[in-house]
Amino acid sequence: MSILAVCPSCRASYNLPDNLFGRKIRCTRCQGSFVAGSIPQAPVATRRLSKVRPTAPVALPVRRESSGRSRSSGVAPAIIGGSIVAGVFAAVLVAGIYFVLKSNNSTPGPTVVMVENRPTVREVPMANQSTEKGSPNEKTPPQPTAKELPSDPPGTGDGSLTPQVRERVKRATVYLRVTMQNNSTAQGSGFFAVEPGIVLTNAHVLGMLVGQTRKPLKVEVILNSGQADERTLAGEILEVDRVSDLAVLRVTGTKLPEPLSVQSSKDLQETQQVYVCGFPLGVNLGKEISIRKSSVASLRKEGGEITRIQLEGGMDPGNSGGPIIDTKGNVVGVAVAGIRGTTINFAIPGEKVHSILNGRVSKVSFGEPYKQGDKTRVPITVEVSDPLRRIKQAGLEFWTGEPGEPRP
Repeated sequence: MSILAVCPSCRASYNLPDNLFGRKIRCTRCQGSFVAGSIPQAPVATRRLSKVRPTAPVALPVRRESSGRSRSSGVAPAIIGGSIVAGVFAAVLVAGIYFVLKSNNSTPGPTVVMVENRPTVREVPMANQSTEKGSPNEKTPPQPTAKELPSDPPGTGDGSLTPQVRERVKRATVYLRVTMQNNSTAQGSGFFAVEPGIVLTNAHVLGMLVGQTRKPLKVEVILNSGQADERTLAGEILEVDRVSDLAVLRVTGTKLPEPLSVQSSKDLQETQQVYVCGFPLGVNLGKEISIRKSSVASLRKEGGEITRIQLEGGMDPGNSGGPIIDTKGNVVGVAVAGIRGTTINFAIPGEKVHSILNGRVSKVSFGEPYKQGDKTRVPITVEVSDPLRRIKQAGLEFWTGEPGEPRP
């Protein structure tokens, strides 16, 4: 179970275990400290940018590092040189980052800025914790690309799933058993999505939602759970995004399930019927998958962007990381949390998935300026999160000028 904690400095929010209530924790976004369960203050007004004069963009080499860390999976350093008249230190340097993305999807989801501002109620992450000890791997032949996958069959028209859709979703939904550093285990759900071999789940299913949590000892991905052809494969952690509570895994092996398509949630409507797929209460009910009816109750927004899908029923602990699908079998959200004692549940919208998989900037930092001959140089480090290696090149545009209105 968990409590909701919101950083008063940057407004990042976290689902924390109950035993952390009243204790001081460190925000992974801004590195500030605050007390879990305290009421956040009103956000500070944003600072105005400067009026600027453009110059040509500078290309940046991108160097990536594989990790399960929350902040980044790559670093792109660059040195900017320019003649600056000595003594004019009031000029403002404004940097803008752009990326050329190499996407395997013909219509990737938009990159969005996550701003979590949830109501001050206790939410329960939908992972199922247990005290069991951890228990129980294949080079991969070429898999079909997303463009070669068959098109989605139409729905039945009465809100139910066709047998073809149902079987495809069942094959793609997996049971996760995670062995933590202390040898305890957590249970949750996940699903193959977007590209062959890629599995999506929640960060909290891996025990990596809060702080600089270490990677688990082992992540087991169980395909066809409870069936005669059940098999267990090892999951490699590619990326963990603690702001959105999403994690990206890679699984290698033969005859992997067809990945599900992840769609935007912008076309969802209140009362629309959807299905929650996964393993409620882990394997306590049985090892087979559950597919349960639910409905869209509300589309929660921040700054005009959908940040959460509120669902009515159909979800329990153990469903965390499982797909929320429409009647055509398309994923419109990822199960994440619920409010204890109610039928109110939440899902992460599909847009968040694409914003992580397409690659994005996670941090930009400026070093100390220094003189080199008649030039002043400023080291700039750009950290990027790019689990699927979709970023081909990073670039930097910079402007100098007096403070004033922001550049369009």
